[in-house]
Amino acid sequence: MKTKKYLLIVVVAIVVFIGLTTMFFISKPPAAKANINTKPTSEVSMPLKFRLTMPVPLTGNNGGPITQEELNELIKRMEERSSWWKYNEEENIFERFQSYPGVHVEIKSNNRSIGISTTDELGNFSISIPTDTDLVDIEIHDPESDQMFILKSVQLLNLNELIVDADIGFMLEETAENKEMSMQQRASATDPYWSDGERGATGKRLHCNRFNGPYGNNTYYSNHFSQQTLDNFDHSDCDIAFASSLACLKDYQSIIDKRCAA
Repeated sequence: MKTKKYLLIVVVAIVVFIGLTTMFFISKPPAAKANINTKPTSEVSMPLKFRLTMPVPLTGNNGGPITQEELNELIKRMEERSSWWKYNEEENIFERFQSYPGVHVEIKSNNRSIGISTTDELGNFSISIPTDTDLVDIEIHDPESDQMFILKSVQLLNLNELIVDADIGFMLEETAENKEMSMQQRASATDPYWSDGERGATGKRLHCNRFNGPYGNNTYYSNHFSQQTLDNFDHSDCDIAFASSLACLKDYQSIIDKRCAA
């Protein structure tokens, strides 16, 4: 009799144990699954530089085509006065590199944004992108001047600096429209346009003086592809403005709606 009671107690204990164990596993929440979509990323840090370029002058001091000797003398003068512009012999252009704070940088892969950053005071930006990223498109937006620059198919992970080319040569072109506007209108207290050969004078209105450089003759010329006009432009108000803002670059995109350029 005692043996039967003992066996009954054991059976009941086993049943209770199995029941409690089953309830525990049933009530226990499933373990969180690992996120199989998570990809390793790389931190990319580099400067964003704008390479401003302009062609070498076409006209020498005698009014004819510039000679190699005149070009060499011009290059030497610009080096001696610590010009921001350096001669690039391979491309036969003058160039300067400039960085700006507060410029937005967005990285896109397959038309999908994978990272956004903003340049710091030194013009550097940092951004994390997947390590398996190959070619990307980069949208660069300057909120101050509302300009957008787009770089296509860039191998960002292989770079140590990001360079945007910006040619300001069109501001120097003597187009028929520019020439006609220049000759028809003279600068005054209310009129910002200047005539060819007109010297700067106090009281005459001007958007931004691009011919008052300390190494020139303070004279406006409609033919901006000359040796003299480059001497005038170097370290002028407009040249200095490029160091702090992209707004003047936007002005040189068109003769309409200019904020700085005369």
